[in-house]
Amino acid sequence: MLDSKYQSIIYILFMAILMSGVMSAAITAAHIGLIDNFMFLWIESWVWSLFLAFPLIIILSPISEILTKLVVKESK
Repeated sequence: MLDSKYQSIIYILFMAILMSGVMSAAITAAHIGLIDNFMFLWIESWVWSLFLAFPLIIILSPISEILTKLVVKESK
C-alpha cells in the first residue's frame, strides 16, 4: 500500500485512466462503429487521450475547485 500523502495523485491517475478509457471508447464507437479492429483503434485512442487527461486533470483541478466554490453555498 502507498502512503496516504500520494492519495490525491493516485486519485487523479485512476480518474484519468477511467474517464479517458470510457470517453475514447464512446467516441471511437460513435465515429467508426463496432468494426472488426475496434479494440485496437480504441486502445490506440485511449493511450493518446490518457497522455492528455492526466496532466490536464492536474492543471484544471484547482480551477474546477474555484468554480465549484463560486456556485456552492458554504455550509455553517
